[in-house]
This record gives sequence, structure tokens and C-alpha cells, in this order.
Amino acid sequence: MNSPEPLRDFVPFLKNLHATQQFDILDDYWTIILYIQDNLVDLDGDVVELDDLRQWNDDFDGFARRAYDWLLLHHECGSSEAAIRHIANTRPYMERATRDLATHELSQARKPVRRAGEVIHREYRGLIRSVADFWVQDTLAQSRRTYATSAEETGDLRRSPHDQRNMVRRMIEAIKDMSEKQDGKEFQVNQIKTTSHHVFENVAWQLWVEAVKAQDGHPDVHPWATSFYRSRYASLEERWEALINLMKKSKAAAANVLLAPIVKRFANDPQGELSTKRSNANTNGNRATAMAQQKAAAQNANHNQPIAAPLAPNQQSPAP
Repeated sequence: MNSPEPLRDFVPFLKNLHATQQFDILDDYWTIILYIQDNLVDLDGDVVELDDLRQWNDDFDGFARRAYDWLLLHHECGSSEAAIRHIANTRPYMERATRDLATHELSQARKPVRRAGEVIHREYRGLIRSVADFWVQDTLAQSRRTYATSAEETGDLRRSPHDQRNMVRRMIEAIKDMSEKQDGKEFQVNQIKTTSHHVFENVAWQLWVEAVKAQDGHPDVHPWATSFYRSRYASLEERWEALINLMKKSKAAAANVLLAPIVKRFANDPQGELSTKRSNANTNGNRATAMAQQKAAAQNANHNQPIAAPLAPNQQSPAP
């Protein structure tokens, strides 16, 4: 039975099996990987020894030992999720990760077309078996949204730390610069003015990392995500300049980079978010009702105006 030798060769070993299309054995290996990961820590938070996890025959002992050591190392380093996501693309037979998606949920168009009559599996099918399995399938789903790039487009992705710092500094200056702003409500402008450079340094580094991913054609965005579109740029430099221009001129956009991710907001304060949504709905409903009433009143006023009597022959209209 094939098994990786040193621990550092664990990932290359899996990638080689996938590259040589040894999918059946890989499928068995992945069953072991996920089983160990799912049961590595008991409900009391204690690490479970490998012998207590054993659910495989003797032929798989060598691989199971290497997998256990690798997964335990990442557990102790707090990097389990990153580790599983890193090897996710070696898991075979994973068309199921996106096979139930509708056409518009896989589209890369700016405005995906939702086809009338398309069969969509609406019932819960239970394809994801655990958190570790979610990490794998989530990574594979995001990999569906990749874009072809040319050597010219990616030729300037590698930058020295000094060059990266200069790029980040320019972004911070653009965010803080009010000389060319074209939009932004007063509270957004004030928020930017009162936010420290240290905060925007963190934001600028986030933008840099995401710009590199975008230019490389791997934005790490789910195929079904809405309000997302990727524009092509001839180089990372050109993309970064466009991003700087956005932050310099749109203070609404600059303020938006401080918003917490929506899923994190909902998970951390569900009742508060529900109250906010209800309040917003009531406000919008009251506004719509008031506008409708104003429109109806205006129409009634026009309808009730007296009709002017016809002018007698040779009679002129009064001067305005």
C-alpha cells in the first residue's frame, strides 16, 4: 500500500496521487483524513490517540499514522481549517460540491439569467457531513469561480516587501485624501476622518492581498455570490491604480471597507440584526406610504380643479 514517508511529503504525496488519477485509493485516504479530523478532539477538548480512532484495516495503518501526525500538528498550530482547505483539491469524485446548483448559480455573468422552468433541487440533501467536510466542499465550490489569465497579466504579481509597503502607503493616502471626493454622506466622510492610519493600514493590506488574488484569477468567491464582478486589467499595477482611484474619489466605498462581513454580523448579533431589519422595513414602508399618499393627493387636486369656461367670440385670455 502506498503511503507518504516523511511528514513534509504528505501534501505532495496526495497531489501526486491526484495528478496520476489514482482516485479510488485517494477516496479511501480521504475517508480516513476526514474521520481522523472529525474525531481528533473529544467533547471535553482532549486529543484522542490514534489507536482509539482506528477504524481501518492493517493496509492503511501507514497512511493513517502520517495523516494523524499531520492533522495533529495543524490542530496544535490552530491551522486545521487552512490545512484541510489546502489539500481540498486532491479529494476525488467531488462534482457533488456544485452539481445541484442552478445555471445562474454557476454563472460568471454580471447579471446571471435565471431560467424559467429550470429544475432546482430545493429539498435538503445533506451532502456535507461535518465541519471538515464543509471546508473541503466550500473550497471546491469557490474554485469553480476562477478566471483565465495571461502571462502578461500576472507578470508583476511578485513584489518585494519594500514595494508592497509603498503600494499600501499610497492606498492609505488615497483613502484619507478628500481633495477629489465625488460622493460620500457626511457620516461616512467623518468616519474616515476620525479613523486612524493604523486601521487603514490593515485595510490597505487586505485590499492588496485581494487585488493579487483578483489579478491571478482566483478571487475566492462562491459561484453563487451576488453583487460580484471581476474586471480584467493588463497588470497588477493597473488594477491597483484603479483601486486607488476608487478609494480616492468614492468615500462611500472607502467607508464600506470598514463594514463587518454580513455573515459574521448575523452570527454574532442575530436578534439585533432582526430588530434593525424590522426597523428598516417599517421606515421604508412608511416612506412608501407617504409617497403614495402625496401622489394620490396631487392627482385628486388636479382632478378637482374647475374647468375654465369657454371664451366668448373675440374675447382674449386675461394677461398673466
